Amino acid sequence: MICDEQGLLGYELFAIGGCKLPSDAAKTWSGTYKELAHKRDKLEKLIKHHMVEHQKLEQEDRHEIEQAKRIQQSIDILNKAADKIEDFLENNKPRQG
Repeated sequence: MICDEQGLLGYELFAIGGCKLPSDAAKTWSGTYKELAHKRDKLEKLIKHHMVEHQKLEQEDRHEIEQAKRIQQSIDILNKAADKIEDFLENNKPRQG
């Protein structure tokens, strides 16, 4: 618009330069709503599985506390990922593209 206002456009050819910029978009966090909903459901299924395993370990001897800690870490990580997708699905609408 600025170039047009200054009379710099001849309306015969218009080209702009470009450069490659780094991106932090991860394939894990992109996809259609259907794909993201599927990922969320898969994460929630994994969470339930780990919670069942965690509850089993709590009832067993204390020597398995380390394994229980690792499972709890997995639950926390999966919950965070599922929450991130859930938040996106709740706060955004599908886009054409």
